[in-house]
Amino acid sequence: MRRPALPIFTILTVLLAGCGDSTTEVLEGELARVVEVPVDSRTHVAGEVDYPTSPPAGGDHFFVWQNCGFYDQPLIDEVAVHSLEHGAVWVTHRPDVDVETLSAIAVSVVGEGHILVSPYENQQSDLVLTAWGRQLAVDDWSDPAVDGFLDQYVGRRSPTAPEAGVRCSGAIGNPPGDPTAGYQEVLDAIAEGDG
Repeated sequence: MRRPALPIFTILTVLLAGCGDSTTEVLEGELARVVEVPVDSRTHVAGEVDYPTSPPAGGDHFFVWQNCGFYDQPLIDEVAVHSLEHGAVWVTHRPDVDVETLSAIAVSVVGEGHILVSPYENQQSDLVLTAWGRQLAVDDWSDPAVDGFLDQYVGRRSPTAPEAGVRCSGAIGNPPGDPTAGYQEVLDAIAEGDG
C-alpha cells in the first residue's frame, strides 16, 4: 500500500515525545482528528462487554482473537477487540456503503496482515478506523487521514496496542462470510474447563 511519507519534523516529534513513555504520541495535521478512547482493562472474558464506544476500541475481550481479513458479515465485538490488542486496525463500514468504496479498501489493504474489515450496524460515519485506544471516523476512504492512521497504528508499528505485532490468524473466523467459525468450540472448551 502506498502512503505519503510523514514530514521529518513529525517523525522526530513523535520519536522524541515517546522517549519517556512508549505510548506518548504527538498527532499533527489530519491525524489530529484521531479520538483517544481511554482503555483501563484488558481481561479475557467469555461474555458480553459494555464498551463506551461503538465500535469498541479496546478493553476486556474474548479469550481468542478474530482472524484478520475482509468480512461481509458483522463481527463479535469482544473477539475483534482481542485482535486490536494484537495491533490490528478494524475498518468498520455502514452496511449500505457502496461497492466502489469496499473495492478501494480491499485494494489498498491487500497484503496487510493486521487489518479487519466488516460492516457495523448503526455507526454514524460511513467508515470508522479503530485501533487499540484510538478511532478515526471518515466518510470517504480517500480522506488523507486514512493513510496516516494506518501508518501509525497497524501491526508492530502501533504505539498503543499492548501486544502489537502478535499474529492475527489461526483463531476465529473465515473471511469473507463466516466470522464466527471456531467461536462455539472455544466457548465449549471454556465451559468444560470450568466444570
